[in-house]
Amino acid sequence: MTDSDRRPLERLRSRPRGECLLDAEMRLRLVRELRDLAGDGLRMFDPPHEWAALAGFDIAIVHALPTAAEREPMTVYYLWHPDPRERGLGQYIGLGGAFLISRGVAHAQGDIWRFTLDLAVPIEVRGMSPHRVERSQPWFPVDVIRDVLRGRW
Repeated sequence: MTDSDRRPLERLRSRPRGECLLDAEMRLRLVRELRDLAGDGLRMFDPPHEWAALAGFDIAIVHALPTAAEREPMTVYYLWHPDPRERGLGQYIGLGGAFLISRGVAHAQGDIWRFTLDLAVPIEVRGMSPHRVERSQPWFPVDVIRDVLRGRW
């Protein structure tokens, strides 16, 4: 991986994760709502861009993420990355942000990150072994999966 490949990834992982306006119960309700919107064609660990398409969102692969003012409300923006797990991270973040915006849910940057974690590593798998979840979830970085399962987030 080159330095130019790492820069977008570092920006994604350095997003503010502190302040949250949504509690865990609200985030889980929103996860269920997104799953319902995607319909019966969705399986838990389908690629996030398929979740987005099933839920009626457009997909935009970009070189730089747009500002809030430049975003279309029903579009998932993400940075392409050669590694599918890192690309999936960007897709989940894009889907999480687009979904919260499309629903008019007041949120902070930390809410997007936590909502992303709830989408990618759902509550239903948090009692499984890390190895099993890592094998089942090929669209999210292993180190983040492990942190979620350890309760870091």
